[in-house]
Amino acid sequence: MTTLSKNKIKYIKKLRLKKYRDTEGLFIVEKLKTIVPYLENGFELVELYSTEDFDHPQVENHKVLTISHKELKQISNLKNPHDALAVFKKPTIKELELKGMLLGLESIQDPGNLGTIIRTAEWFGIKQIVCSEDTADIYNPKTIQAAMGSLAHMQVYYTSLEKWLKNARLPVVITDMQGKNVFDFNFPDDFILILGNEGHGVSHSIRNLAREAISIPGHPSHQTESLNVSVAGAIVMAEWFNQRK
Repeated sequence: MTTLSKNKIKYIKKLRLKKYRDTEGLFIVEKLKTIVPYLENGFELVELYSTEDFDHPQVENHKVLTISHKELKQISNLKNPHDALAVFKKPTIKELELKGMLLGLESIQDPGNLGTIIRTAEWFGIKQIVCSEDTADIYNPKTIQAAMGSLAHMQVYYTSLEKWLKNARLPVVITDMQGKNVFDFNFPDDFILILGNEGHGVSHSIRNLAREAISIPGHPSHQTESLNVSVAGAIVMAEWFNQRK
């Protein structure tokens, strides 16, 4: 069993912060079940700490460091850590393929919402996401926890969203309370769906680039002001997926 030094514990805990993840080019994934997809999708493993034996073909060239549950708790970002923590190198992002649905995220602030959107997108076969520069970090521990391994299958880009949309030359579809009923809407073959900020929705500058706006009808008696962005995104993605079938 390995004993973690104070410096190692401090170093791993620093990776909870974006500035250190960016500087080191590293990020953390917790729980063996969530770690496996990253191994299977070719992410470069730096370190793996586990409280139990772990046999996987992707780690045969890496030493799995067995630690106590007490030590795992010291380096974990979770209140009740599971069984393992891995440190991975951030991947090199491949070139975008402008086909099918691409997801554009504008100023999504909550890491949990971001992770849920990633998980839902992967479920429906959407592999490419473009984020505004002020969207939450995909490598935030809360995002990775909410994504449940789905991030390992995704290509996620951060850029000036408005500028990128102008250059992409694909139809832009936004979600808006006054838009067309999503269940009556015929999605283009290739397009970009924009989900906006939790509190303010899609900005005016992005609205001006949109070809269509769609909405999700509710029961006439509903008194809720709006749907959570990850829920709204899931409904739209499900309808798009249903049409493709």
